[in-house]
Amino acid sequence: MLAALLTGSLAAGAFALGFGGCTELVDGRVTVELVYPCRPGPGELGPRMSLFCLSVVQNGTLVSGPSCASSLPDARLELPESLAPLQVQVEILDGSRVLLLRGTSPPVSLVSGEDLAVPVALAPAQEFGLLWAAEAGCQELPHPLEGHTATLFPTGHLLLAGSARAEVTTGRAALLLDTHSPDAAPLVTPASLHRHQHQASLLNDGQLLLTGGLTALDGAPTLELVSLPPGSELMGAYVPGLDYAGAVQLEALQTALIHGRPRPHAAVFFGSQVLLTDGESPPEMLLDGGARTALAEFPGLPGAPFPPNGRTATVVPYAAGKALVPGLGTGRLARLTVQEGAASVLFESVLEGMAPRDQPWALLLPGGSIMVLGGLVGAAIDEPSVVVLDTAGGLTPVAVPAGFPERGFSATLLDGGRVLVAGGVAPGEGQASARTFLLQPAGADAWRVSRGPDLRLARALHTATWLPGGRLLIIGGTALGAGADPARSVEALSVELP
Repeated sequence: MLAALLTGSLAAGAFALGFGGCTELVDGRVTVELVYPCRPGPGELGPRMSLFCLSVVQNGTLVSGPSCASSLPDARLELPESLAPLQVQVEILDGSRVLLLRGTSPPVSLVSGEDLAVPVALAPAQEFGLLWAAEAGCQELPHPLEGHTATLFPTGHLLLAGSARAEVTTGRAALLLDTHSPDAAPLVTPASLHRHQHQASLLNDGQLLLTGGLTALDGAPTLELVSLPPGSELMGAYVPGLDYAGAVQLEALQTALIHGRPRPHAAVFFGSQVLLTDGESPPEMLLDGGARTALAEFPGLPGAPFPPNGRTATVVPYAAGKALVPGLGTGRLARLTVQEGAASVLFESVLEGMAPRDQPWALLLPGGSIMVLGGLVGAAIDEPSVVVLDTAGGLTPVAVPAGFPERGFSATLLDGGRVLVAGGVAPGEGQASARTFLLQPAGADAWRVSRGPDLRLARALHTATWLPGGRLLIIGGTALGAGADPARSVEALSVELP
């Protein structure tokens, strides 16, 4: 019976995975290369690393291991031949059996007779670690990122588009970051992509639409739509060594927005059409991957129910063609029903008397409810910064501690329905913060909020991305005078799995 044999090699900083039969004759090998953060790096962590554990997961489910030993060469696993695709997970613990580092490889298939090299990028579990930064032992990102977008593709690449910083080279205003290796490559872009506070929408066919925002050089709204066409190699399996940056072709579309939208919000419906709102102009719908644009129509209403008050509403799809809009206008919860393939949208008011909000974060939780965070504007209504809404209009307040941010933060949905809030600016403060908070479900209609590890750099207007395997990446932003500039930095945390 053919089986796979997983072994380790500490001296090489990697371990090998090979096929073997009853005689353990190896006719194929997968070498997994450990990729450490630059701070704390292997030199700082080495004296603390005591136990090395190897596991194999498939579709997020543990299928073999963990096998733990005091050195990588002594950690071994035997695997059935039929596992494909699989991912190898590495965990490194200290002498007290506290997790120091965790990483997961991209999905790979074991093919008899083939030699593969697969990276495993490690992230600290007790503190944030720097991957790129202006610190000893690190390198900076090729250009600064602030007010950018971050789109994760199935290969594990992040496309980081735009920036508010003037020093970005117009015509190369995007980066492709490989989350499996220390590689961040500048991309050739249309000149209009040197913008910020725009939106990025990934459609079902792999097309990426970049819409709205302000051009960095003159601060004017841009009408130009930029697209990554469908069918790019970023939608396939991860291939080590492939020049993904050379395969990414961002292009300006012939169609344009009807209105300039300085701070738009984009919501994707049916995987192929995008509703844009911005609090200044009537909403519009992008159809057929941006090939058609049309002002949204609201049957039965005298006009668009999105008032031009400068407050950008957040539209949260929760089912096919259905979305909630929290804190709309002067403060109400609305429901939208979108017609597939058309610009027609039915509007109904669900809850009156909510506090008005401007561009709040809103996350669709696993149970179907929606968490709304921040964005509160001055009003007589006393409403907490964080609330949870159900689709029928029920509202549950979430108590948050002092120092919880009100703007410029990121809120990321993690496994198990948890939410991690990072950075931003707290009420009464004028500088960016390094604080993080973890919000965890604690029974029916209850949430527990606790402090997480501080970021290494205070930042606002950054992006946060949750990666399969349990890593959180925080990228770019501004310190607003709080300390070192974070715009060329990336930091990562391995979040404990539920």
